[in-house]
Amino acid sequence: MRRDLASKVDLQADPARVWATLASLPDWAEWNPVIPSIEGELATAGRLRLELELPDRAPRTLRAEVMRVLPQRELSWILRLAVPGLLDCEHRFLLDPLDEAAPQDGTRVIQRLRVSGILVPFLWWRLRQPLGTALQMSNQGLEKTLRQP
Repeated sequence: MRRDLASKVDLQADPARVWATLASLPDWAEWNPVIPSIEGELATAGRLRLELELPDRAPRTLRAEVMRVLPQRELSWILRLAVPGLLDCEHRFLLDPLDEAAPQDGTRVIQRLRVSGILVPFLWWRLRQPLGTALQMSNQGLEKTLRQP
């Protein structure tokens, strides 16, 4: 079983600036209230260690595998609970210029979560709302940070 969530934000920053913010892992604490700590290698098949602070949940330390690193286009990773297929969560940051002819005019960031595995039917009712809120909080933090000069 699989469930998907998404949240988007239009930023007044070009894709290069948005990418620089996402790629600077030590600075996530400054803008992301949901993942205030992330470290590791931003390369395909690289490993990440992150602190996840979902609303109304205890903080958790998780490990992820990087799926894609396409500068100024996509950053994605997958988290797995214990064994693959039990509860997997793919997290993608997708970046698109608001205007292909003038990418300096802004960037649309879409965050997508795909939660899959045999535990989804039993846990989705507990995960949906906090994960949706977390995506929105993350996008709001990114927007606030990139609004600053």
